[in-house]
This record gives sequence, structure tokens and C-alpha cells, in this order.
Amino acid sequence: MNEIDAVDEFTEEQPSSLPINSRKIRKVSMSSGPIPSPQRLAEYKAISSDLPERIIAMAEKEQAHRHMRDNGLLDLERENFTTMNKDMKYSFTLATGGMVFAFIITCVVVFLGYRLIVAGHDTAGLVAIIAPLIGLIAVFFHGKTTKKSSDTDSK
Repeated sequence: MNEIDAVDEFTEEQPSSLPINSRKIRKVSMSSGPIPSPQRLAEYKAISSDLPERIIAMAEKEQAHRHMRDNGLLDLERENFTTMNKDMKYSFTLATGGMVFAFIITCVVVFLGYRLIVAGHDTAGLVAIIAPLIGLIAVFFHGKTTKKSSDTDSK
């Protein structure tokens, strides 16, 4: 509750035979927050004796509610961060595992292609060596273009 009290007073201090001088006095008081100023509380008490206690109790309940809500939001943010962290670790594990298995499979196929060439099957050996290399190059460039397009989409 924001309060602004303004009081204007005009006083005449000169006799009526002289020019009248007046003085303007302005008193401004401000308060911010749910609890009014002590003077205002005294005025409320004049209206009803339990009104100041009810106003203060209302402010205390509101503050307790805000604290509970803020704590709940912090818990949600902490839970969301934990979930995102687990998802990132899982994605990293999948990507790393995929790269390791792709490397192993490529090495095995290239070795088998080499063995085919040594055994006299030149065409089959070259196909066995070149095919996985073309596949790796294709995946590499596809990943680059996918990353570029997702970067431009997010801007």
C-alpha cells in the first residue's frame, strides 16, 4: 500500500490594514509496503480498535505466502537444472559412444578390406575400404550443415 498525505495550510499573519501575506506549507509523507505509517495506524485504531492488528496480521500472512511461493519456485528451478544436467550427460554419453562404435566398425571394415586386397580380391577390398570412408565423410558434412541450419534458425 503506498500512501501520500498532503496538507495545505494558509495563514494570515498581518493586520488587515497592511497587505496580506500568506504562507503556503505543504507536508508530504510517503510510505511504501503493506504496513501503513504509525500515524495512519493510530487513525485506523480510532476507527476500530483491532484494525491495526488485522492489518499487520494480513501483511505477515502475505509475506509468509510470498516466501513459500519463492521457495517453491527455487525448488522447481533446482529440479529443472538437475534434469537438464542429466539429459546433457546422457546426450554426451550417447554421442561419445556412437563415435567410439563408429570408429571401431570403420577400423574393422578397413582391416577386412585390406585383408581382401592381400588375398587377391582387389575390387571387393577397395569397396570395403572406400564405402565406410564415404559414409563417415557424409555423416561429417551432414552434421556440419545441420549445426549451421540450427544456428541460423535460433538467431
